[in-house]
Amino acid sequence: MPPQRPWWLPRRNHVILTSQFLHGEQVAKSACETLLPLLPEGPFRQAMATQIADEARHVEAYARYLARIGDIAPPRPLLVQALGHIQDWRGSAVGLVLATHVVLESEALAIQQELARDFPCPVMQQISRLSARDEGRHLALGRVLLHAAALQAQQIEVRLELHRRLRCLWRDCAAAAAADHGLAFARAAPEARLETGWRRLQARFRRVGLIGAGEDSLFAEASA
Repeated sequence: MPPQRPWWLPRRNHVILTSQFLHGEQVAKSACETLLPLLPEGPFRQAMATQIADEARHVEAYARYLARIGDIAPPRPLLVQALGHIQDWRGSAVGLVLATHVVLESEALAIQQELARDFPCPVMQQISRLSARDEGRHLALGRVLLHAAALQAQQIEVRLELHRRLRCLWRDCAAAAAADHGLAFARAAPEARLETGWRRLQARFRRVGLIGAGEDSLFAEASA
């Protein structure tokens, strides 16, 4: 079945939009490769190696799709900047787990679900559904890793610094995603999407213990 470009989407926008998914998967793969040697030998490292293989498969799926529509656009500068945040990380593995499995994977899953619903190309929808299945498994791995790390037991100063750096990473990823959504859907409201996405991410931070009970206002003030 050939790709089907929506009638309302110019071909160039189709290429740019799809290319960002490919580059996003490459960022996720690179982030996991950075994290892999920081994990202890055993099940966690084996699971991360499986995730890297998943991300490589996603990259290949988008590459094949783009080959069929005839072009690949360069990554958005904000996406490159997001990768730089991860590659420059010099802290503990916990920060990278939060970056890869709470920020990147959760945003990827939300985008995949939205794309599968709104983008009327059967080939793209199939890629999105298969990728979303993997992303859900990756999120589960992140929860196990963070539970093992006892994140909430870490000092508040450490958690505040992690939160600050993760906000910078998320801002770059979310701004790039909002621009791509606006490229495809004229009804997009970037400010509202960013606000909703940040609230969703804050809830995840609370669930994994980065933000403890009664600390919402403290973290809100620190990230203002």
